[in-house]
Parts: sequence; C-alpha cells; structure tokens
Amino acid sequence: IGLEVVENLKRIGKGVVVFEILPHVMPTLDPDVAALVEGELTRNGVELHLGEGVREIAGAARVEKLVTDKGEYEADAVFVATGVAPETLLAKQLGVKIGYTGAVQVNKRMETSVENVYAAGDVAEAINLVTGKPDWFPLAPIANKMGYVAGANAAGLSAEFPGAVGTAVTKVFNLEVARTGLTEERARKEGFEPVSVKVETATRPGYYPGGSRITVKLIADRKSGRLLGGQVVGGEGVLARVNTLATLLAKGGTVEDLFFADLAYAPPFAPVWDPLVVAARVMMRELGGVE
Repeated sequence: IGLEVVENLKRIGKGVVVFEILPHVMPTLDPDVAALVEGELTRNGVELHLGEGVREIAGAARVEKLVTDKGEYEADAVFVATGVAPETLLAKQLGVKIGYTGAVQVNKRMETSVENVYAAGDVAEAINLVTGKPDWFPLAPIANKMGYVAGANAAGLSAEFPGAVGTAVTKVFNLEVARTGLTEERARKEGFEPVSVKVETATRPGYYPGGSRITVKLIADRKSGRLLGGQVVGGEGVLARVNTLATLLAKGGTVEDLFFADLAYAPPFAPVWDPLVVAARVMMRELGGVE
C-alpha cells in the first residue's frame, strides 16, 4: 500500500521520499527481486533511503520535518505504512487461544479454542501449505474464503479451509510485482535446503509486436525438487504466472511438474517457451536434472 501511495503522489506532481528501515523495499520479496522494484522507483523520480529508520515526525501546527537515525528532512506531509498486526483484544477477552504468530488459533473449520466461537480473516491463523505449519496471511482472497468456511460451519453446514501459500500482486509504476510461497531466507529458516534461479525473458515471441521483459525467480528444495516459492516482476503477464505457481505450490508440485505443465501458447499472449517453463528448465539444471 505504501508504494501505491508513492506512485499516485508522483503522478500528481509531488516530490516523494521513501524511508525504509530494512535494507530493501517490499520485505516479502528476496533482495535481488526487490532491487528491480527499487530501480523502477528511482527511474520515476522517487528518492529512496534504505536502511534508515524514522525517529520523529516534528512540527508545531503541522508536519515540518522528519527526523531519522541518519538526519533531518523537511516535509509537508508524512504517510506511515508500517504493516499490519492482528487485532486480538476481543478474542483474548473471550479466552480464545492465540497462536505463536500472534493471530487467533483455529482449526480447518475456523473454530477457535472456545466452543461456538469462530475466527476468520486477518485475525486468524491458517496452515501454510508449503511448511505445513500455522501461519498468518493478511490477504483479502484468503480472508474471504476463511469467512465463507466460518459462516458455513456456523450455519450448520460443513466446510474446511485447507490452507494457503501467501500469494499477492501489486503494481509499481510500470511494473507488475507478485510473489507466492517462501522467500529464500524464509525457506532456509524453515529447514529446507533452498536453491534458486532467476531468469529474464520476454512475455511474447520476438517477432510479435508488443510484449515486455519479465523476470521469474523460483525457489525449490534441493533434496526433493519441490517448489517452495516464486516471484515474478514484469511489464505484463505477471498475474497469470504467479497464480500458476501458487496452484502448484498448494499441491506440493515440483520443478519438473512446472516444466511439463501444459501451458497455453499463442504469440499475442506468450512465447512457445513460457517464462515459467524457461525458469523451470534452468532450475532442473541446477538440481542436476535434464538440461
């Protein structure tokens, strides 16, 4: 949301400075993919201050300056986009068990530890289908499906929410940016032996007009060849490709499954070697498979 605000402020002619306490923007991406987003921001006149934390928003009747751990900057307005956290006050008052993620612990029926009390959406945990562990996914599609399951069960029907992989997409100026599953760092922390590849290719055949460059990063487990995550950045065609990866991740798909996936081809939409298939082919080589 923060970068979407940045883009719209630039589009109405405002000077924009971004302060990020972390070493790169969009922490749900790996640093090498986030660098592509940072490049797009700077190309569009956004000033980035990475690894710089804000200490104070100062001013008398209005905002006048921003104080960070590295300096002071004049400012007319400040937008704060520091993430979200589950609001569990009501759940705690009811005696509902809170999970280690800080969200409400539920089963697949969205039932909490208190009988006849359900929790769904950004306040509740869900199973991460890559790790098999409870996780927290504050994302609208997941929240809607959890709400559907909770409502069905509360009404006397029977439904289960299987879990999620954490798929999201956004736009930063002329780049579509998407991710699903685990980053390299997260995969390592979860006990996998991650290997990654990153390929840049075209969204359409070279002989066909239009199209753009697209970057696909895949993360897989070296021992099993199982896909663990993916990130896609490009001028077009990002959504369909990240959704393909998300579907494979949810079913425990492998790099080989991705390579042999029966993906559609026509020059107005994709090359005969889809960017996902190209990335899978490179990954198979890294894993010691057929080149």
